[in-house]
Amino acid sequence: MAALAVALALSMAAEVVEFSDSDLATEESAWALYEVWIARHRVARDSAEKMRRFHIFKKNLRLVREFHERDPSYKLAINKFGDMTGEEFSAAYGGCERRLPVGEEQGGFAVSAMDEDDANLPEAVDWRQTGYDLRPAAVTAIKDQGPYCRSCWAFTAVATVEGLFSIKRKILTTLSEQQLVDCDNLDRGCAEGLAGAALSYISHSGTGLAGGASYPYTGRNGSCRKAFFSPFVELSGHVWVKPFSEIELRKAVAAQPVAVSIGLKDPSDAFKNYHGGIFRGPCSTMGGHAMTLIGYGTESGNDYWILKNSWGEGWGEQGYMRLKRDANELGTPGTCGILLRPVYPLMK
Repeated sequence: MAALAVALALSMAAEVVEFSDSDLATEESAWALYEVWIARHRVARDSAEKMRRFHIFKKNLRLVREFHERDPSYKLAINKFGDMTGEEFSAAYGGCERRLPVGEEQGGFAVSAMDEDDANLPEAVDWRQTGYDLRPAAVTAIKDQGPYCRSCWAFTAVATVEGLFSIKRKILTTLSEQQLVDCDNLDRGCAEGLAGAALSYISHSGTGLAGGASYPYTGRNGSCRKAFFSPFVELSGHVWVKPFSEIELRKAVAAQPVAVSIGLKDPSDAFKNYHGGIFRGPCSTMGGHAMTLIGYGTESGNDYWILKNSWGEGWGEQGYMRLKRDANELGTPGTCGILLRPVYPLMK
């Protein structure tokens, strides 16, 4: 079999390791590759743990190689989760979003996010780019929620507020996820939460949302530090986008970043190792992970959504994912259930 260059161009060389069939040929070559991975990620392992993790690492190498031998539409890689099983990854990063029936805790749907008909929607939207719709960029740098603090809901809610604040006030600045983890009594801190509930807390707390520098993220539950608050950003409410509608979601994200619910397949090996291209699954439509929708586009006739994640720049496309967009498929939940529970904040 011809050598298979499995991993990709190293846009994040410190995070992803390249390998070929020769690295899997012997225990020695696989062990050498694992030593490279350990050095890049600066992880410490005692002898017994290191050997156990090495066997998991080899299984992940084979998973990625076999995946690419099937000529898929997207890429996997050995990233910072390289010596974790799918089950361990799900325990550390999955299940951060409460799972509710569609419509529960939703006070109504937006008729439209924009005052224009479907035909006038932009062909592509990307809120990372300065100048879209004559507005500033509306996406801060990729952040990392870390393991065992299931706070994706807080990162997603904050990202939508950061985006709206940039659009409304022409200031792109980092805001505080830790304030939500510590103080939002509608959610459960590092246990789980909902982006929509977090937006409700921000609207009704009376304190607004503090800056990230004044209330920095720790990755664990803490006491609510109201003395550090300032009414830095205040909201007037939030709106749920009509579910099962690709058009309505396109309208919403053409106006501002939107919080969405994504269903992870358990164990989520493909999602864990995603590195590029248009992701098509496997995944579920049952929710469980919150991400921020920041745009959409088309590549070679294939439609996609652009999602910002909270697992650091070493995952995905430097922290982002392109997800299959089911254009013209009416009444479906969308890939990974993206059309089921979108929500965005409002600001006067």
